[in-house]
Amino acid sequence: WVASIRGYGMGTVLILVTASLIWKVVNAPSWWTIGLTAMAAICSVQTLYFNAVLLFALIMAGAAVAARKGHWKRVLLLLGLGAIAAASLLPYVPVLRSADWTRIITLPYFTFSMFKMKLFETLAWGAPVLGWVWLLAAVSAIGAGAAAQIRGTTPQQNGSRDASLYFLIALLVALPGCFVFLKILRYPPRSWYYVALIGLMAVAFEGGWAAIPWRWWKNWGSAALAGVIGYVSFMPVWQMAHMRQTNIDLIAAQLEKRTTAGDVIVVAPWYFGVSFDRYYKGPAVWMTLPQLEVHKMHRYDLARERMRAINPIAPVLEAMAGALHSGHRVWLVGEFSWVQPGDTPPHLGPAPDDAAGWDEATYNDVWAAQATYALQTTWGVRAETVPVIVNAQVSAYERPELFLFWSQFNQ
Repeated sequence: WVASIRGYGMGTVLILVTASLIWKVVNAPSWWTIGLTAMAAICSVQTLYFNAVLLFALIMAGAAVAARKGHWKRVLLLLGLGAIAAASLLPYVPVLRSADWTRIITLPYFTFSMFKMKLFETLAWGAPVLGWVWLLAAVSAIGAGAAAQIRGTTPQQNGSRDASLYFLIALLVALPGCFVFLKILRYPPRSWYYVALIGLMAVAFEGGWAAIPWRWWKNWGSAALAGVIGYVSFMPVWQMAHMRQTNIDLIAAQLEKRTTAGDVIVVAPWYFGVSFDRYYKGPAVWMTLPQLEVHKMHRYDLARERMRAINPIAPVLEAMAGALHSGHRVWLVGEFSWVQPGDTPPHLGPAPDDAAGWDEATYNDVWAAQATYALQTTWGVRAETVPVIVNAQVSAYERPELFLFWSQFNQ
């Protein structure tokens, strides 16, 4: 998730580097430190949009510590650094505001319960006990940090007291801030959306524990806890790291051997076409359902236009019928809905349909059902499920099936 899907891994590294540099600006700013902080802050938000929220939390936390110490110039300096990073995002505002296609992948609502459940699921992935370990770590770190602000400290303890306040505020601002960000975005929650937040949480817990006066905890307690988490997580993470992210390469290899010129391959949903375009080099014509002009990237804007069209899959249905009538075969790659004998497939009008609105998943399901219905009701057409042999677990995000249709009159 952090290495193969956008910049979540690098974004996490950059926001943690920024957190460290902001802390240096709070305590001992220099032109060198200020320049590095500005660079790290800009790079972090340019790598990952989510980092804008985390950077805001860190700036507010650093400003609070500087204000408590009476360093008002440093407060203004930190706010200025945040403003520079925010200004670097301004060129994207017109593009984001004009991105009407996002409505086809957004949820009608996003609740705090959804945010909380997905965060806990991500933390507990592979071992449910890990979720409770993270929760216990959060409670203890927040409690230690809050207690350090109340009780008296010696001059030697002031550093850890300030550090605990810095990370306490950062955590308490970042968590609701990320929820608000996702609520505005309204995308279906995914585990990788939480990677940078989890990275900051881990560092914040360490900062909160810095205020714990117990020497034994500082010497080996947090290290032991990290060891436990690493031990419990190792096997699930190892298995996930070796999981196939797709089986389309295997399907494409099989089709290259079995297809001939004149066959038609239909890939659904349309976004599977990106991987299929990468792997398939055979002689048959292939198209997505509905057909898009570009398959090198996920063009949701083109999918949105198809949703607004009247009968957008008509060219695909015609291509399938032409292949069968000319004695060739039709191959289906993807996720298809089958219509029971005697039933008819559902129908949707141009988006936003009264029943489906802008729900792209519903349109994909209906188009798939209409395509299989057209094949099922064509006289003399036989169907076969083609096995795809995989000697490893495949991610549920891209695990299509393969089906073959041919006319018994042209055998």
